[in-house]
Amino acid sequence: MLERACFVAAAVCAAGLAACGGDITQIGSSANAQWYCNADSQMASCTAAIPKVAGEQGAYACNAGDAIGACPPSVAVSPLQAVVPQTLWPYFDKLPWACLLTGEHERTCTRSIEHARIASTATPTIPSNTPEDDVSSPPPPKPEPGNTPPTTNYPSGIEGVKLPTDCKPASWEQYFCQHATASYRKHGIDIQFPCKGVFDANGSLVSAAVNTATAPTTPGAPSCLQGEVTMRAGAWLDAVARGCLSLSGPILAMCQQAVAYAPTTKKCNLTGTW
Repeated sequence: MLERACFVAAAVCAAGLAACGGDITQIGSSANAQWYCNADSQMASCTAAIPKVAGEQGAYACNAGDAIGACPPSVAVSPLQAVVPQTLWPYFDKLPWACLLTGEHERTCTRSIEHARIASTATPTIPSNTPEDDVSSPPPPKPEPGNTPPTTNYPSGIEGVKLPTDCKPASWEQYFCQHATASYRKHGIDIQFPCKGVFDANGSLVSAAVNTATAPTTPGAPSCLQGEVTMRAGAWLDAVARGCLSLSGPILAMCQQAVAYAPTTKKCNLTGTW
Protein backbone atom coordinates (compact mmCIF):
# COMPACT_ATOMS: atom_id res chain seq x y z
CA MET A 1 0.00 0.00 0.00
CA LEU A 2 1.33 3.39 -0.90
CA GLU A 3 2.38 5.70 1.89
CA ARG A 4 1.37 9.28 1.21
CA ALA A 5 2.66 12.62 2.38
CA CYS A 6 0.47 15.67 1.97
CA PHE A 7 2.08 19.08 1.60
CA VAL A 8 -0.44 21.89 1.56
CA ALA A 9 -0.67 25.59 2.18
CA ALA A 10 -1.42 26.29 5.82
CA ALA A 11 -4.55 28.18 4.88
CA VAL A 12 -5.90 25.28 2.85
CA CYS A 13 -5.48 22.76 5.65
CA ALA A 14 -6.86 25.22 8.17
CA ALA A 15 -9.98 25.41 6.04
CA GLY A 16 -10.50 21.65 6.10
CA LEU A 17 -8.08 18.76 6.48
CA ALA A 18 -10.55 16.36 4.90
CA ALA A 19 -9.72 17.88 1.54
CA CYS A 20 -6.20 16.49 1.87
CA GLY A 21 -7.29 12.91 2.38
CA GLY A 22 -7.32 10.68 5.43
CA ASP A 23 -3.75 9.38 5.20
CA ILE A 24 -1.79 12.58 5.80
CA THR A 25 1.58 12.09 7.43
CA GLN A 26 2.97 15.60 6.99
CA ILE A 27 1.56 19.08 6.59
CA GLY A 28 3.62 22.13 5.72
CA SER A 29 3.21 25.50 4.10
CA SER A 30 4.54 27.05 0.90
CA ALA A 31 3.63 29.60 -1.73
CA ASN A 32 0.00 28.44 -1.91
CA ALA A 33 1.04 25.19 -3.60
CA GLN A 34 -0.25 21.72 -2.77
CA TRP A 35 2.17 18.82 -3.12
CA TYR A 36 1.10 15.20 -2.66
CA CYS A 37 3.87 12.61 -2.42
CA ASN A 38 3.66 8.83 -2.33
CA ALA A 39 6.07 5.94 -2.73
CA ASP A 40 6.25 2.19 -2.95
CA SER A 41 9.30 -0.07 -2.87
CA GLN A 42 10.52 1.11 -6.28
CA MET A 43 9.33 4.62 -7.07
CA ALA A 44 8.44 7.90 -5.42
CA SER A 45 6.11 10.43 -7.01
CA CYS A 46 4.95 13.94 -6.09
CA THR A 47 2.18 15.87 -7.81
CA ALA A 48 1.06 19.48 -7.59
CA ALA A 49 -1.51 21.73 -9.24
CA ILE A 50 0.87 24.51 -10.24
CA PRO A 51 0.00 26.44 -13.44
CA LYS A 52 2.40 26.31 -16.34
CA VAL A 53 4.62 29.37 -16.64
CA ALA A 54 4.94 31.07 -20.03
CA GLY A 55 7.83 29.52 -21.92
CA GLU A 56 8.19 26.61 -19.48
CA GLN A 57 9.14 23.27 -21.03
CA GLY A 58 6.95 20.23 -20.57
CA ALA A 59 9.77 18.24 -18.99
CA TYR A 60 12.47 19.37 -16.57
CA ALA A 61 14.65 18.14 -13.69
CA CYS A 62 15.11 19.77 -10.30
CA ASN A 63 16.19 19.36 -6.69
CA ALA A 64 14.59 20.77 -3.57
CA GLY A 65 16.12 24.16 -2.87
CA ASP A 66 16.67 25.01 -6.55
CA ALA A 67 15.74 28.47 -7.69
CA ILE A 68 12.97 26.88 -9.75
CA GLY A 69 9.76 27.03 -7.76
CA ALA A 70 8.06 23.94 -9.18
CA CYS A 71 10.02 21.26 -7.32
CA PRO A 72 8.81 19.06 -4.45
CA PRO A 73 9.96 20.76 -1.22
CA SER A 74 11.66 18.86 1.59
CA VAL A 75 8.66 19.22 3.89
CA ALA A 76 6.55 17.23 1.42
CA VAL A 77 9.22 14.63 0.70
CA SER A 78 10.61 13.93 4.18
CA PRO A 79 7.65 11.77 5.32
CA LEU A 80 8.63 9.28 2.61
CA GLN A 81 11.38 8.19 5.00
CA ALA A 82 8.69 5.87 6.34
CA VAL A 83 8.88 4.02 3.00
CA VAL A 84 12.44 4.54 1.72
CA PRO A 85 14.92 2.38 3.70
CA GLN A 86 16.92 4.49 6.13
CA THR A 87 20.24 3.37 4.62
CA LEU A 88 19.13 4.59 1.19
CA TRP A 89 17.66 7.93 2.22
CA PRO A 90 20.91 9.98 1.88
CA TYR A 91 21.26 8.74 -1.71
CA PHE A 92 17.57 9.07 -2.52
CA ASP A 93 17.48 12.63 -1.19
CA LYS A 94 20.25 13.70 -3.59
CA LEU A 95 18.65 12.31 -6.73
CA PRO A 96 17.13 14.85 -9.13
CA TRP A 97 13.38 14.85 -9.60
CA ALA A 98 12.24 14.10 -13.15
CA CYS A 99 9.21 16.35 -13.64
CA LEU A 100 6.53 16.43 -16.32
CA LEU A 101 3.75 18.92 -16.95
CA THR A 102 0.27 17.61 -17.66
CA GLY A 103 -1.89 20.16 -19.39
CA GLU A 104 -1.68 23.71 -18.07
CA HIS A 105 -2.20 23.15 -14.35
CA GLU A 106 -0.60 19.94 -13.12
CA ARG A 107 2.88 18.48 -12.82
CA THR A 108 4.29 15.18 -11.57
CA CYS A 109 7.85 14.62 -10.35
CA THR A 110 9.35 11.15 -9.89
CA ARG A 111 12.44 9.54 -8.37
CA SER A 112 13.60 5.94 -8.50
CA ILE A 113 14.31 4.21 -5.19
CA GLU A 114 16.16 1.58 -7.19
CA HIS A 115 18.54 4.31 -8.39
CA ALA A 116 19.23 5.18 -4.75
CA ARG A 117 19.96 1.52 -4.04
CA ILE A 118 22.40 1.34 -6.94
CA ALA A 119 24.08 4.59 -5.92
CA SER A 120 24.55 3.27 -2.40
CA THR A 121 26.58 0.32 -3.69
CA ALA A 122 28.59 2.21 -6.31
CA THR A 123 32.32 2.45 -5.65
CA PRO A 124 33.51 6.05 -6.03
CA THR A 125 36.42 6.62 -8.37
CA ILE A 126 39.44 7.87 -6.44
CA PRO A 127 41.99 9.65 -8.67
CA SER A 128 45.57 8.44 -8.38
CA ASN A 129 46.85 11.99 -8.33
CA THR A 130 45.70 15.58 -8.43
CA PRO A 131 46.62 18.40 -10.83
CA GLU A 132 49.05 19.59 -8.17
CA ASP A 133 50.75 16.20 -8.18
CA ASP A 134 50.91 15.91 -11.96
CA VAL A 135 50.79 19.16 -13.92
CA SER A 136 50.86 17.20 -17.19
CA SER A 137 47.41 15.76 -16.57
CA PRO A 138 44.87 17.57 -18.77
CA PRO A 139 41.62 18.69 -17.16
CA PRO A 140 38.61 16.44 -17.81
CA PRO A 141 36.44 17.51 -20.76
CA LYS A 142 33.43 19.60 -19.90
CA PRO A 143 30.08 17.91 -20.60
CA GLU A 144 27.87 19.30 -23.30
CA PRO A 145 25.37 21.76 -21.78
CA GLY A 146 22.29 19.90 -20.63
CA ASN A 147 23.98 16.52 -21.04
CA THR A 148 25.87 15.74 -17.84
CA PRO A 149 26.91 12.06 -17.71
CA PRO A 150 25.84 10.41 -14.46
CA THR A 151 28.42 9.15 -11.99
CA THR A 152 26.43 5.93 -11.65
CA ASN A 153 25.37 3.71 -14.54
CA TYR A 154 21.67 3.44 -13.85
CA PRO A 155 19.61 0.89 -15.79
CA SER A 156 16.28 1.62 -17.42
CA GLY A 157 13.28 1.58 -15.12
CA ILE A 158 11.71 -1.23 -17.18
CA GLU A 159 13.40 -4.62 -17.27
CA GLY A 160 14.77 -5.62 -20.67
CA VAL A 161 14.95 -2.07 -22.04
CA LYS A 162 18.46 -1.00 -23.00
CA LEU A 163 19.31 2.55 -22.00
CA PRO A 164 21.36 4.59 -24.54
CA THR A 165 24.94 5.35 -23.57
CA ASP A 166 24.84 8.93 -24.86
CA CYS A 167 22.49 11.87 -25.22
CA LYS A 168 22.25 12.00 -29.01
CA PRO A 169 18.56 12.19 -29.98
CA ALA A 170 18.95 9.50 -32.64
CA SER A 171 20.28 7.05 -30.03
CA TRP A 172 16.99 7.31 -28.16
CA GLU A 173 14.83 6.31 -31.13
CA GLN A 174 15.90 2.66 -30.79
CA TYR A 175 15.35 2.86 -27.05
CA PHE A 176 11.84 4.19 -27.58
CA CYS A 177 10.54 1.25 -29.60
CA GLN A 178 11.59 -1.06 -26.73
CA HIS A 179 10.45 1.26 -23.95
CA ALA A 180 7.03 2.05 -25.45
CA THR A 181 6.37 -1.63 -26.18
CA ALA A 182 7.30 -2.67 -22.62
CA SER A 183 5.32 0.20 -21.06
CA TYR A 184 2.08 -0.71 -22.84
CA ARG A 185 2.52 -4.46 -22.32
CA LYS A 186 3.04 -3.86 -18.61
CA HIS A 187 -0.64 -2.89 -18.55
CA GLY A 188 -1.86 -5.78 -20.68
CA ILE A 189 -1.87 -3.94 -24.02
CA ASP A 190 -0.20 -6.27 -26.52
CA ILE A 191 1.46 -3.75 -28.81
CA GLN A 192 4.76 -4.03 -30.65
CA PHE A 193 6.08 -0.60 -31.60
CA PRO A 194 8.22 -0.74 -34.75
CA CYS A 195 11.81 0.47 -34.42
CA LYS A 196 11.56 2.18 -37.80
CA GLY A 197 8.92 4.52 -39.15
CA VAL A 198 7.31 5.62 -35.86
CA PHE A 199 9.89 7.42 -33.75
CA ASP A 200 11.67 10.54 -34.97
CA ALA A 201 13.63 12.36 -32.27
CA ASN A 202 13.74 15.45 -34.47
CA GLY A 203 10.04 15.32 -35.17
CA SER A 204 7.54 17.97 -34.15
CA LEU A 205 5.47 17.55 -31.01
CA VAL A 206 2.73 19.63 -32.62
CA SER A 207 2.61 17.41 -35.72
CA ALA A 208 2.38 14.30 -33.55
CA ALA A 209 -0.43 15.90 -31.57
CA VAL A 210 -2.32 16.59 -34.80
CA ASN A 211 -1.98 12.93 -35.76
CA THR A 212 -3.29 11.95 -32.34
CA ALA A 213 -6.43 14.00 -32.91
CA THR A 214 -7.36 11.81 -35.87
CA ALA A 215 -6.62 8.48 -34.16
CA PRO A 216 -9.19 5.74 -34.84
CA THR A 217 -11.38 4.11 -32.20
CA THR A 218 -11.75 0.34 -31.85
CA PRO A 219 -14.96 -0.82 -30.12
CA GLY A 220 -14.22 -3.02 -27.11
CA ALA A 221 -10.50 -2.23 -26.97
CA PRO A 222 -9.07 -1.16 -23.59
CA SER A 223 -7.79 2.31 -22.82
CA CYS A 224 -4.24 3.22 -23.84
CA LEU A 225 -3.94 5.61 -20.90
CA GLN A 226 -1.97 3.54 -18.38
CA GLY A 227 0.56 2.53 -21.03
CA GLU A 228 0.92 6.17 -22.05
CA VAL A 229 1.49 7.35 -18.48
CA THR A 230 4.08 4.64 -17.73
CA MET A 231 5.89 5.32 -21.02
CA ARG A 232 6.01 9.08 -20.58
CA ALA A 233 7.14 9.12 -16.94
CA GLY A 234 9.64 6.30 -17.44
CA ALA A 235 11.25 7.78 -20.54
CA TRP A 236 11.91 11.15 -18.93
CA LEU A 237 13.14 9.52 -15.71
CA ASP A 238 15.57 7.43 -17.79
CA ALA A 239 16.78 10.54 -19.63
CA VAL A 240 17.32 12.44 -16.37
CA ALA A 241 19.14 9.46 -14.84
CA ARG A 242 21.41 9.38 -17.89
CA GLY A 243 22.04 13.11 -17.52
CA CYS A 244 20.38 13.97 -20.84
CA LEU A 245 18.39 17.02 -19.76
CA SER A 246 18.52 18.57 -23.23
CA LEU A 247 16.36 15.69 -24.53
CA SER A 248 13.14 17.07 -23.05
CA GLY A 249 11.83 18.09 -26.48
CA PRO A 250 12.71 14.84 -28.31
CA ILE A 251 11.40 12.70 -25.44
CA LEU A 252 8.03 14.47 -25.42
CA ALA A 253 7.81 14.34 -29.21
CA MET A 254 8.49 10.59 -29.31
CA CYS A 255 5.98 10.00 -26.51
CA GLN A 256 3.35 11.78 -28.59
CA GLN A 257 4.36 9.76 -31.65
CA ALA A 258 3.75 6.57 -29.66
CA VAL A 259 0.39 7.88 -28.45
CA ALA A 260 -0.65 8.61 -32.03
CA TYR A 261 0.51 5.19 -33.27
CA ALA A 262 -0.99 2.98 -30.55
CA PRO A 263 -4.69 3.32 -31.57
CA THR A 264 -3.84 2.45 -35.18
CA THR A 265 -2.94 -1.08 -34.02
CA LYS A 266 -6.53 -1.51 -32.75
CA LYS A 267 -5.10 -2.80 -29.46
CA CYS A 268 -6.28 0.17 -27.38
CA ASN A 269 -8.16 3.47 -27.53
CA LEU A 270 -7.13 6.97 -26.52
CA THR A 271 -8.60 8.17 -23.23
CA GLY A 272 -8.09 11.75 -22.17
CA THR A 273 -5.05 13.92 -22.83
CA TRP A 274 -1.82 14.91 -21.13
